Amino acid sequence: MNSVSVRVARASDYDAVDALFEGADRRNHDFLPHIYKMPVRPIRTFDYLVKSTETPGSTLLVAEEGDAVVGILRLAVQPAPIVLEGKIGAMAYLFVEESRRGRGIGGALVEHGHEWVRSEGARRVDVNVLYEDAKSCSFFERYGYQRIGQRRNLMLSNVEATDDPRVREATADDYSAVSELLFESMRFHHDVSPDEYAPAMQPGITRDAFESSLANEGETILLAETNDLGAVGVVRVFERPSLSFVGGRYGMVVALHVVDSARHRHLGQALMEYSHWWLKERGAPRVELAFTLKNPQAAAFYDHLGYETTFWKFSVQLP
Repeated sequence: MNSVSVRVARASDYDAVDALFEGADRRNHDFLPHIYKMPVRPIRTFDYLVKSTETPGSTLLVAEEGDAVVGILRLAVQPAPIVLEGKIGAMAYLFVEESRRGRGIGGALVEHGHEWVRSEGARRVDVNVLYEDAKSCSFFERYGYQRIGQRRNLMLSNVEATDDPRVREATADDYSAVSELLFESMRFHHDVSPDEYAPAMQPGITRDAFESSLANEGETILLAETNDLGAVGVVRVFERPSLSFVGGRYGMVVALHVVDSARHRHLGQALMEYSHWWLKERGAPRVELAFTLKNPQAAAFYDHLGYETTFWKFSVQLP
């Protein structure tokens, strides 16, 4: 058996790396065929490989056994002001050639990935693992990862237009209300999971980020209002292209929040239903979201809306 070495991908690795990405995408398709397309080569462009290794805060590791590239691991480290650490390492596309498994290659990639994350100044690493992939879940648990959240998905084919007059898209005049509601959302998350989320800080969103959101055709901010309380709920909605997903597009919702004084009026559901309609109108076949396991009310709420769990979110704190 040849020894295994791990290094940063090189341009000459392109064909082998693309074949391994094909295997990773096929695994995703096998588990979630209504979300992931059957992969067709080329899976990633040569430019993707170059950018993944030359962009600051990004890398692509390969495992080599003898002269053969037999495994890959994609990594990035990004600022994350809403979490305690301030920076998070993100791990994705860990994949080892099937005939080479059971030789410690995946573990070698993970350990080198941890070293790279530390070198970038981060101590927390997050990874999403397919919900029904018990073997991969056990693998990451052996390296100290713990389940901290879920990603869920809703297909939008049966979504109908909403006419709830309490929900509308934010305008330039709504900056103060939106910022305050997003601040309240961050404070709620810190209260629910203070060991994960940083204390909330004003503003909830900078004016530049707010104006950018309004100007971007691929995103919106929705507000819920009542006659007696004014703006009491918010959600951010994004629509994005993707080469890997069925339909070539997907939607994402984040920062859903309704103030305590307006709970039990079905405003959270009204915001979500408007989000679904907004995304469907733009051609997104599905929407995804994530939440912490320390918020069981969120799990029950998304169960009620028909969301399916697609991924576990795992996290580890590095020494």
